[in-house]
Amino acid sequence: MGRSGITLEQVESAVSALEARNEAVTYDAIRNELGSGGYSTIGKHLQTLRARTASTSPMTVEVPAEIAASLTATLGQLWQQAQSVAAQDVETLRRAANARVQTAEQDLEQLLRRLDSTLEELEQTQSALAQSSTEVRAYWNRRRQDCRARTRAWQDSSTPCKPSFRISQRP
Repeated sequence: MGRSGITLEQVESAVSALEARNEAVTYDAIRNELGSGGYSTIGKHLQTLRARTASTSPMTVEVPAEIAASLTATLGQLWQQAQSVAAQDVETLRRAANARVQTAEQDLEQLLRRLDSTLEELEQTQSALAQSSTEVRAYWNRRRQDCRARTRAWQDSSTPCKPSFRISQRP
């Protein structure tokens, strides 16, 4: 006649009984609780139970009050230090950015002054050019009128007109 093996439910009730008495859950403890069972069968069922427990419920650990208070205080101090360092970094970045902005504003002011100066020079140059252009036109208008007057005088007179300039001849 064959042996009847232990079931998963039997191993589960043995584990619950051991945990209720705050005893260690070992293969021997489960076998003693059940009164029989092979180690391989107990191990297989125990592995199944642990896998089911691990996937369905998070592990909870009770931390003593002293350790929890110390940990909370330490984390609070660490948080304050991290905030202080972050604030210093932000302030350093803010100062650097402000310095860059100030430098850019000064450069812009300098460029605007140079632009104003260049525009002023351009206006003066345009004015001088307009005045020179007017003077050149007036000169050539006088020369044209003089030339026309000489041409008329030459046409009206029988004497040839002597040019007022010399033409050099090359030997």
